Amino acid sequence: DDFVRWVEAWRHATAAGVELHGAVKPAADGVKITLTDGRQIVLGVLSRAREVTLVRADEKLKYLFRGAVAQRLLAPPGAPAPAPIQK
Repeated sequence: DDFVRWVEAWRHATAAGVELHGAVKPAADGVKITLTDGRQIVLGVLSRAREVTLVRADEKLKYLFRGAVAQRLLAPPGAPAPAPIQK
C-alpha cells in the first residue's frame, strides 16, 4: 500500500516551476521510470538543497519541486529517508 501511494504521488505531483535546462549535468540519476510500452524516462537530481530540481535531459527541461512534495518524491517506501531539505 505504501508503494502504491508513493507511485500515485509521482503521478499527481505538480512542479512549482519548469524551465529550459542547459548543459549542466545532474549530480546523480535520481529516478528511472519505465513506461508500459518499455520506454524509459530518466530524471537526474540537479539540486536537493532548499528544494529539489529534477532534470529530464532528453527533453532539456528541469522541474522544481518544493517542500513536502519534494521530500515525498525522493523517499520511496522502505528506503532510508533522504536528508531534510533545508529552507
